Amino acid sequence: MYTVGPAPTPDPPVVVLTPDCGQNGQIQVEQPAATAFSLNGGAWQAQAVFTGLAPGTYTIGLQFPDGCLLDTAVVLPALPGVLDTLLGQTPATCDGGGSLTVAGISGQPPFEYQLDGGSWQPSGVFSGLSPGLHHLQVRDAAGCLHAGSYTVGAPPVPDLPVITLLPGCGENGQISVSQPAALAFNLNGGPWQSQPLFGGLSPGTYQLGLQFPGGCLLDTTVVLPALPAVFDTLLFLLDAGCHDGGQLVVGAGAGTPPYQFRLDNGPWQPDGVFTIWSPALSS
Repeated sequence: MYTVGPAPTPDPPVVVLTPDCGQNGQIQVEQPAATAFSLNGGAWQAQAVFTGLAPGTYTIGLQFPDGCLLDTAVVLPALPGVLDTLLGQTPATCDGGGSLTVAGISGQPPFEYQLDGGSWQPSGVFSGLSPGLHHLQVRDAAGCLHAGSYTVGAPPVPDLPVITLLPGCGENGQISVSQPAALAFNLNGGPWQSQPLFGGLSPGTYQLGLQFPGGCLLDTTVVLPALPAVFDTLLFLLDAGCHDGGQLVVGAGAGTPPYQFRLDNGPWQPDGVFTIWSPALSS
């Protein structure tokens, strides 16, 4: 009587796992005695490498020269996801952009950073940014990507100034500006000045400019009105006699009271009553 022994049990393979962020993981089988390999019961192949794999559990089949088969289960892990954290943020100013400082966390360092589809860079510091939404991508050493977005704030809008108008009869009107935060002022695009007062102005429309810290500018339109013209009205006229002077009584209309009167370039007086001693044309 003879006993036929069982087939020798093949040595288990060494399996090298190369995980990936998505569908590009790899399983490599090291077993020199095996002649063919399969994945999840699929077709046999001579190559001991399976690629384009998502994270998950797989069954590796090995075929040996004497027809022996060996199945082994392997788990292809998922790589840790890449995330970012905001370290610092400054809003934009009127004469310069804002900034963002981010850092990659999780994933496999070193990290690279990209903002708004620009070039990849090893630093997470971005400056000179315009106000608004910016799109960030972070890439780790394994090629895994993370997308996020951050908003850079806009410069604060200055408060409108308080404007005092002092119209004149001709070219002696004034515009006075009250805005404590403003550093300088100009009129109709002229030179900047620190004093918030403009004088010697005729009636009309003016463009007033204000300059603030950080380079912010504010323009506002002001209209300096014309004062109503003054006119006189004759109230009483008495011709001069041989022994008595005549009398002229006038009043003022329009303009801005109280009024003053003078006759023939004489002294100013608060009423319009004049005694005339000689017949003549008076102004």
